[in-house]
Amino acid sequence: MSWFRRMRSTVHSLTAAPAAAGVQINTEADFRGEAFRHRLWYRGRPSELQQYYESYDDRVGNTSFWGARVGGRFTFRKLHTGLPALMVDTLADIVCTDLLAVRLEDEAAQVRWDEIARVNRFDRLLRRAVRVALSEGDGAFKLTVDPAVSALPILSFHGGGELDFTCLRHRLHAVTFGESFTDNGKEYRLAEQYSPQGVTYRLSDGEGKVWPLSAAAATRDLRNLENPHGFLPAVELIFDENPRFPGRGRSLYDGKTGALDAIDECVSQWVDALRDGRVQTYIPDGYMPRDPETGALLRPNAFSARFVLKEEAALEGQTPRIEVVQPEVKTGALLETHKTFLDICLQGILSPSTLGVDVRKLDNAEAQREKEKMTLYTRGRIIAVLKEAIPRLVNVSLRTLDWMENRRVQEYRATAEFGEYANPSFEAQIETVGKAVGSGIMSLETAMNELYGQGWTADQKAEEVVRLLQTGSQAGMS
Repeated sequence: MSWFRRMRSTVHSLTAAPAAAGVQINTEADFRGEAFRHRLWYRGRPSELQQYYESYDDRVGNTSFWGARVGGRFTFRKLHTGLPALMVDTLADIVCTDLLAVRLEDEAAQVRWDEIARVNRFDRLLRRAVRVALSEGDGAFKLTVDPAVSALPILSFHGGGELDFTCLRHRLHAVTFGESFTDNGKEYRLAEQYSPQGVTYRLSDGEGKVWPLSAAAATRDLRNLENPHGFLPAVELIFDENPRFPGRGRSLYDGKTGALDAIDECVSQWVDALRDGRVQTYIPDGYMPRDPETGALLRPNAFSARFVLKEEAALEGQTPRIEVVQPEVKTGALLETHKTFLDICLQGILSPSTLGVDVRKLDNAEAQREKEKMTLYTRGRIIAVLKEAIPRLVNVSLRTLDWMENRRVQEYRATAEFGEYANPSFEAQIETVGKAVGSGIMSLETAMNELYGQGWTADQKAEEVVRLLQTGSQAGMS
C-alpha cells in the first residue's frame, strides 16, 4: 500500500469514529432567578446580599465575599460600595435628561399624548423604566384601562423578574405580568396576559392550583377583555440580548457580579485594616484601668480606648512601662487593588470620570472628553433602543385612548428627539456647541435645544435666538 493510500485510510478511520457522549450543563438559576439576584445588587442592602449568597450555590465551589460566614471570635465588617446602583442611576440620568421632546405629525394627537404624558408623569416613568431594565435585564410597559381611576390610559413599567414573554417566530406575541398578594391569610398570584386578542386573567395559589377570580377580593371585579382592534397593549424594553435566554434581555450586571463582590471585599478589608491599624496601648497589670468600686478590669472600647494587658516579668531595677504601638497600614496597596477592581467593574460600560472618580487632574478638557467615550458608546446603545420603544409606546397609548373614547383606532407616527452631546459640564457643552454654530453646521434653534433642553420653554428659547440675532447684526453694523 502506497503512502497516500495509508494516509487516506487513516483519515477515514478517524472521521468514522463515533462521536463523544454529550455534555449536560446545569445552570444555577433561570431568568427570574438572575433578575432577582441583580435586583438585590441594585438595591444594595448588605443584609439582603448576605442572606442570598449564604444559600447560593455557584456549582464551582467558589466562596464569595457575601457568602462567607463570619462569627465567633472572628468578626469582620462587611461594607457595600453602592457601585451597582450608581452605575445604573448615572446611565439613566444621562439618557433621560437628554430627551428633548416626543413629537407627532398630527397636532391633535400631540395634544392628547402630552396630556397622557403629564398625567402619568412620563419623565419619571421613563427614568424608572431605564433603571429597572438595565439592572434586571428587561421589562415592559403595560397599559391599563380603569375609568374609576383615570379617563386616560394608565402607564406602568414592570421589570423582567415580574413577567414572561411569549414569542411566535421570534416576534413578541404576548406579555404575561405576574403579581403576588395575600388575601385572608392566603397567598395568591395573579397572571395578566396581554395579547393582540385581549387581556386574560389567571389566579393561582402558592401550590399552583387555579382559583376563580371571585376567590379573592382584589380580583373579584376583574373580567377578561377582548380587543377587536388587534394590537398589543404592552411594549417591551430590551437593551441587549441575553445569550443564555433567547428572547430575554441582558442585565448590566451580567458577568460583573464577581467583580462587584470583590470590590466590596476590598473596601471592607481596607476598613478592617484601618481599624486594626489604630494605636494599641500595652499596659502592665499594675497600671490597668479598673472600676473604682469593684476593682474589676474595665473592658476596652473598640473605637475610643484600645488597650491590651501586658504580661512581663519584673526585673531588678526595671520599672514597668506603658508601650504605645501603631501598626503600619499598606494604604498604597489597598488603593491600587481598589482601582483595579473598579476598572474591571466599569470595563465596557462606563468611564470612571463619568462617576466622578478622580482621574489625572492635569488632563485638559479634550483629554477628559476622550475618557468619556465608553460612556458615550453605552449611552448611544440605550438611546437607539429608546428611539424605537418610545414611539411604539406613544402609538399604543393613543390607540388605546381611541378605543376608550369609541373613536376610529388608527396608527400614529411619533419620534423621540434626544440631544447629540453628553459632555460632563455645561462649559464643555458651550465650547462644543459654540464651535458647531460658528462653523455654520448648527442653527441657533438647535443650539438652544442642546444647551437648555427641557429646562427652558419654547418661548424662552425663541427669545434667546432673537436676542442673539440682534446682537450679531449690531456687531456686524459696528
